[in-house]
Formats: sequence, structure tokens, C-alpha cells
Amino acid sequence: MAHKLLDAVSAAGVSSPIWLSGAGEDHSVQVVITGGTVVVISLEGTLDNRGAASPSWFIIGQYTFDAADLAAKKVLFHVNSKVVEGIRLNLNTFTHVGQTLTAKYSPERLAA
Repeated sequence: MAHKLLDAVSAAGVSSPIWLSGAGEDHSVQVVITGGTVVVISLEGTLDNRGAASPSWFIIGQYTFDAADLAAKKVLFHVNSKVVEGIRLNLNTFTHVGQTLTAKYSPERLAA
């Protein structure tokens, strides 16, 4: 089951984290935009657990929309073989006028 990380956002920023049940290593992200000219997103992971006061986040995958992605207004990308306990999405760059972006995440497994 996919989980929304970002819902109709119109500015760069970081999602709330999702915690995995055990270390997850395969990750899929679906991003849909209503428009835009530059979109750069980073999938970030941590080995710190849910109870950590201030988890350390690291980029485990990054994606920049190309011309075809911008025309289609969507992309599905995957990050494999990156073992992490938690995941979040960073919308690094979103150049647009009055457009929004929604991102969903599907992990190998989620925490209960």
C-alpha cells in the first residue's frame, strides 16, 4: 500500500518520516505534478530508529525530472539495495507558477 509523503505541495520542503518494520532496502516513489519547469527530489533514509531524538538523514537516491517527465507530469522511480529504518522525501527544487506536487511512497515493508 502506498503512503503519501507530500500532498499537493507548492514549495520545496521535507516530508514527515515513515518508519519501516525492520530494515527496508527497496523503495519506490511516485511523483505527480500539475505543472512545473524544474523538479528535483531526494529520497532520504536513516539507520536511526523511530525513538531517536534527532535522526541523521542521508540521501539514498535523487531524481531530476527530464523533459519527458515534465511533459507527462509524473514519474515513478526506484531506489534499491539501500538498507534504512526510516524514509522521507525532500523536494529540493520545484520551479512553477501556481502548480502542485504530490508524492507517494511504497516500501518493501512498513512498521506496524
